[in-house]
This record gives sequence, C-alpha cells and structure tokens, in this order.
Amino acid sequence: MKEFTIYTDGSCINNPGPGGWAAIIIDNATGEREEISGGSKDTTNNRMELLAVIAALRKISAGDTAEIFTDSTYVRNGLTKWMENWKKTGWLTTNRKPVMNQDMWRELDQLVSERNIDFKWIRGHNGNTFNEWCDRLAFAAAQKSQKLGIVREDYPLGSTDTIIDGKGELPTAKLKIARKLQLKKYRTELKLFVAEGLRLCEMALQSADIQFGFYTEEFLKTDRADKLLEKLSEVTTMYKIPIETFDKIRDTQTPQGIMVIAAQKLSTPKTVAKKNFVVVLDGVQDPGNVGTILRTAEAFDCGVILLEGAVDIFNPKVVRATMGAIFNLAVTEMTSEDFLKLMKSSKFEVTAATLDDKAEIYFDHDFTKKSAVVFGNEADGVSEKIFKSAKKIFIPMTGKAESLNVATAAAIIVSEAARQKK
Repeated sequence: MKEFTIYTDGSCINNPGPGGWAAIIIDNATGEREEISGGSKDTTNNRMELLAVIAALRKISAGDTAEIFTDSTYVRNGLTKWMENWKKTGWLTTNRKPVMNQDMWRELDQLVSERNIDFKWIRGHNGNTFNEWCDRLAFAAAQKSQKLGIVREDYPLGSTDTIIDGKGELPTAKLKIARKLQLKKYRTELKLFVAEGLRLCEMALQSADIQFGFYTEEFLKTDRADKLLEKLSEVTTMYKIPIETFDKIRDTQTPQGIMVIAAQKLSTPKTVAKKNFVVVLDGVQDPGNVGTILRTAEAFDCGVILLEGAVDIFNPKVVRATMGAIFNLAVTEMTSEDFLKLMKSSKFEVTAATLDDKAEIYFDHDFTKKSAVVFGNEADGVSEKIFKSAKKIFIPMTGKAESLNVATAAAIIVSEAARQKK
C-alpha cells in the first residue's frame, strides 16, 4: 500500500464553456511527482473540479492512502456534508430535486470507498506552491480545450519544477494576473494590458503607467536589453522568472523574454475630436488589421474611434501590431449613437469607405475640412446606421481583386487626407 499527497483544481472559461482540470500526485515515500490534466469543450467549473479528483483517484490503487487538497468548497461540502444524505434519499437534494453532476458524484463515492482518503480544503490563490501550479495547469487545459474543441483528453502540461527558481517561490499572484490578461474579460475587469517584447517595453517605458513586469535570464544578451531592464527597474518591480514559466504567460510565438503589465488608458471623445482627421473602426475585428490601422493613424497624427463590435484595442495582438503607436495615440471607444452625436456637435463631415464604384473617388473628396472616415467590418462593411448618415467614397482598382484589405484601404485614404491638409 502506498501513501500520496494530491492537489486538484478545475477551471472553466465563461462557465459554462471550455473547461480544464488538473491534479498533482506526489508519492510520499519517493517524492516522485506526476501531473495529469485534461479538459472538455463544453462543461462547468464544478464538473472540472470533480473530474480532477476523480482522475487523481483513478491513478492510485484500491487500498492506497491519500491526502487530497482542493480549494473547491463544492467538492469539500459534497464529500463531507452532503453525500451521505444524498445516498439516503436516492440522490435527491433537500428540495427533492436530482443532485447536479450525479454521474460524477456516484463515481467519486465509489473511488473513495475503495481507498483511505482524507480530504483537506485549502484557500485558493493564497501562496501555496502546488495549489497555484495546479490552478495554472487547469487553466491551460481549459484554453487548449477552447482552441482544439477537446471533448475529453489527458495530456501533460509541463513540470512543477519550473515554479521555483534559485531565489525561492515565484510571484504567483502577479503571474496569475499576467495570464488572466490573455482574456478580454479580465483586461476589462482589471483595466490592465500586456506589452511584450523589447521594442514595445521601451515605448511603454516612455508613456505608459507600468505596474510590474517579467524578464528571463536569456533576455539579457545585449547592452540594449541591459539598459532597458535598468530603466524599468527604476520605475517598477521587474521579476526574473525561468523561461519555462515565461512560456506559460506569453502570447508571442517567438518570445524575447520580457513583458510589462500596464494600466489601460483611453482618450476622452472630446480629445479625439480635437484632431482634424479621425479614423473610425466600425466592427473591424481582425487584431492585425486594427493594430496596423492604429499605427497608420498615429503616423499621420489622426484620432481613432472604435465603435461597438470592434476588437478589443488592448488585445495583445493589437498592441503588438501597433508597434508602440498605442502609447501615443488619441483613441477612444464609443457607441454608434454617441459617435454620430459627437461628429455633429464637433462639426465633422462623416464619410464611409465603400466598394460602390458609384460613390465619390477618394482623391476627389475634399478632406481639408474636419473629417471622419468610417471603415467597416471585413465581411459586412459599414453598419447601416452609420452608412445612412455618411457620404460615400471608394478606391478605384484596375486589377481583378474584388476589394482591398481594410488596413490597406485605411492607409491609402489617410495618406491622401494628410496630403490634402498639407
């Protein structure tokens, strides 16, 4: 008979939605550690918490002893308070309704009955190394389920050895924030975003309100990198972490080993309206397109307004595509109704880019007055509400292509407007 210490956790994106579970199983006699995880494309957080415990118990043999740590009050109460009564009442709640997740509770009851199990509740995100790492594994599994549409799969996701470096425990609370910022929900909630890479961090240093950052030993290969880290360390806390840990929180495919977490900052609509030319994005959703348009707008000193349906301006891919322009740009977010009111009160002429060759050719249009040009969704174009209120312009083409990429079209029109204004 063997003795084990087990940590379990579950995660779910949007709940219900894509989910993941994870468990760390430690053999008390040898110290050997095994990590298991998996997920489902459509589940709940409670089911993932339960599956983590079930999967861990399947890994040990009948008759073995295990101390299981979970931060789920649902699992703890079910096992220690509710289950005996459920079995007596035929798996009905006190309201005489069938117990939720009954299939899993029944299997868990059977597994527990065949082993010597002591369940311990632990407060989540409270600095326990294995609990924090298990949480990260579960979240990674949920992300993989979301990306691949996994119905059920067991797969390894790395080693807990990377959670500790030569100087002790890593800043798990800060790492958790950085990982959360990959999702729009948490960027909106925390009002933070990630700038990753040497150039972006250099530009963030000049203009952004940096909260903290991370770097790896591998990043410090050049004088430029050393100088950047020195300057960043003067204004914020920079945490040195192993490259394996950096890989868990990065968004880039070829990371340079440095990132900072900065406070989101948008301009007011009135500030944007002080510009003589404003670029308006109506439901443009591709991060690369939006980032490229923002870069063009900043290069020509334009204001930018994002209407509903457009991609989150602080999406990591948008931030990278701006090449640092996001830190100096006059940009805001508005509803279509508020946008039209602002344009009217600020005496802007609203123009919509269209594919209709009966519209005015863009270089014949007068951009010397205060102008706002609206670029629409890549598939559907400008929304009907805006389209009705705007003048129409188009870019004539002599080739066989049906249309231009929206970022290319924006660059052509913005550069023409800048030429006329000069």
